[in-house]
Amino acid sequence: MGASGWKYVTPFSIEDYGTLRPLAPQRPALHFGTDRPTPGQFEEALGRDRAAVGLPPGRAERLFDECGMRWTGRYVALYTGDAPTHLGVFGFSGD
Repeated sequence: MGASGWKYVTPFSIEDYGTLRPLAPQRPALHFGTDRPTPGQFEEALGRDRAAVGLPPGRAERLFDECGMRWTGRYVALYTGDAPTHLGVFGFSGD
């Protein structure tokens, strides 16, 4: 309870605050059309999300929607051929 007697409710777990966590295994297919995205596909998804900042949510989910709150981030393995070669990291600072 807060000082005023109100109970603070958030749709996100406080345990997620200040963390960097992997993107859930089923989510890359939603955002990239494959479970093995390439660095280029990751850059394209970030570009679409950055262009949509400030717009109301559309029908498609955005990559940035995976973070949920400030001071959190997600990462996804990125592939060149059959090998994971990069990590794609995205999220929000608290500034």
